[in-house]
Amino acid sequence: MSIMKESVKRLCNETDVLTEVIAKKFGDKDTIQELDSDTLLLVQGSLRLIEASKSVLISEAIMLDRIDDKLDLLGDMLKNMKTES
Repeated sequence: MSIMKESVKRLCNETDVLTEVIAKKFGDKDTIQELDSDTLLLVQGSLRLIEASKSVLISEAIMLDRIDDKLDLLGDMLKNMKTES
């Protein structure tokens, strides 16, 4: 796996951990009821941002896979051209 794909995988894992931490901290009903509206909006916005970032990271990983496949194909084509000449 390429360094970029490993980085994307690691960042996705980190966003999962961050989401869990926020959910545990603010997840129960008593804690949520105690929050002021600004803090609640901040927590909700943070969770949405984390999920959006994760979606972008997953899209990047898919794109990197496709690029790797195309590079492999080009490498094979070059090898075939060298052996034919």
